[in-house]
Amino acid sequence: MVVGAALCACSRLVEIPGPQFSLDPNAAYGLGLGWGSGWEGLETFELSPDGTLVLIRRHGDGWQRAVATLAADQLASVTRAVVTYGVAGFHRLYEDPGVHDGEQWVLCLEQGGRRRVVYCNNHFAPGIRAFRDAVLAAVDATALGWTAGTDSPLREQGQALWQANRDEPIAR
Repeated sequence: MVVGAALCACSRLVEIPGPQFSLDPNAAYGLGLGWGSGWEGLETFELSPDGTLVLIRRHGDGWQRAVATLAADQLASVTRAVVTYGVAGFHRLYEDPGVHDGEQWVLCLEQGGRRRVVYCNNHFAPGIRAFRDAVLAAVDATALGWTAGTDSPLREQGQALWQANRDEPIAR
């Protein structure tokens, strides 16, 4: 029991809330999520308000891209996942400063000129992994037509998420 207490006492996990953000599930919105590493690049999906989804993933030593226009039922499933996992209510920052290197996630949700950006650095928003998995299942990502591409153009989507994270201040 003492060991557990010592571990809790040493924990330096940081969670910083952001400004309030609420999503109207009946209005168009944009959504981007990237996961991976700042060094090696992020696997991503980006949903445009018109229902176009662009996915980028690592495959072997390279990258692949798939594009799909979501059917109404798929878009409804993605929206349900946003609501179910509380994405609009995620904090601005989740961080474990005791881990050097590791895994980073960036999420950007936009609607009506408002934006929620979430940065996870080795500490993750509750439900963010399940949210990602729910979206990939809703669009049946494994059945999409994936095409190989060169590193730089495919990493641009991840770079856009990194830029959104840099543009959005974190009140420490």
